Amino acid sequence: MNGHLRGYYVLGGSWVLYFYRFKYPNFRYALRTLDIDFVFSLYVKSKKIKFNLQEALENLGFFPEIIGTATGYSYATFKGENIDIEFIIEEPAGYKERILKLDNLNIDATPLPFVSDLLEDIIYVNVKGTEIPLPSPERFHIHKWIVAQRRQSYVKKQNDLIQERSKPNPQATFLLNPDNCRSFYP
Repeated sequence: MNGHLRGYYVLGGSWVLYFYRFKYPNFRYALRTLDIDFVFSLYVKSKKIKFNLQEALENLGFFPEIIGTATGYSYATFKGENIDIEFIIEEPAGYKERILKLDNLNIDATPLPFVSDLLEDIIYVNVKGTEIPLPSPERFHIHKWIVAQRRQSYVKKQNDLIQERSKPNPQATFLLNPDNCRSFYP
């Protein structure tokens, strides 16, 4: 994916914390998830990139979970033997549908608010010769804090807050302490 989409996506969710250890060796986080989230920029939809991501995933043993929607069928989640892959995209202004088709990639993505900041200041970690794009720790933790405040599910809110409190570097720890940055927090 990096060859075709570099700069237009990042890894999302709990896996971000797992991969931070490759950039920040003293950082540890106990991974507790059965899915991998990829967050795409809206720009990927308008780019002239043609890449059959569905076919690539199927060749790796991940097959689309077909979910019927009012506008057709969604392929936003791909099921593997032990793990799922989900695609998320920044929510366009005024967009209220549950899926956004990315025809140029042959997949769908779930539009969500507040994910566009994750696509700024992308950092890359090298894992066995593969560069993994991650949101910067500062942006990731501010995102988790914002999302946790809006969660309906108590369990998901608590998981977001646990992740938000896992800070891999001193700058993130300082920046994300509400006492240091009162003007950033409501």
